[in-house]
Amino acid sequence: MRVTWFSGSYGDVELNGKHGAVDKTGKLVVPVLYDDIITFSQGLASVEVRGQSGYVDLTGQMVIEPQFGMAREFHEGLAGVQIMLDRQFQNGLYRSIGSCCHRAAL
Repeated sequence: MRVTWFSGSYGDVELNGKHGAVDKTGKLVVPVLYDDIITFSQGLASVEVRGQSGYVDLTGQMVIEPQFGMAREFHEGLAGVQIMLDRQFQNGLYRSIGSCCHRAAL
């Protein structure tokens, strides 16, 4: 297992093409199960599973199921996502856990 990057308090680890996350002490906090992982922000990390993105928390539990074409970091409770509308990906915003997606104004 190797650390591919470190940002803030967490680092991405990769093993056999799968990704997880470690804390500053090297403790595995997100299991090495995901196709990709993006840095933690506001207690969540975007992970990719079979081409779709969702979010895990600091314990590694999936809290927002993979459903987006792309999912970015949270900032002030909002995350940029791509959602499928009319058979095309559209940019949208996801407002915290449990809220629905909103199409971003162009």
